[in-house]
Amino acid sequence: MANKKTTLKTSTGDNVYPNVLDENIPENIVRDATLESAVTSLSQNIEAKQDKLTAGTNITITGTTISATTSVPDNVVLYGELTAVK
Repeated sequence: MANKKTTLKTSTGDNVYPNVLDENIPENIVRDATLESAVTSLSQNIEAKQDKLTAGTNITITGTTISATTSVPDNVVLYGELTAVK
């Protein structure tokens, strides 16, 4: 009887999920192994992330503001004005 194709019904007779055998479940329904693999991969990716931003050379981080400082080499000619970016 375990192999019999069945349709689950609610108390009002509505179908809950027809043909509950694995071979009858549509491909777009995720299986346990696929879901477990995706969750494991996601967990590993999250654990690999650095917990805070680390500033590099000439970069400062103050609160939520990231700033950069640099100088223009002597052999560069600027045409026009420099405007600060906010």
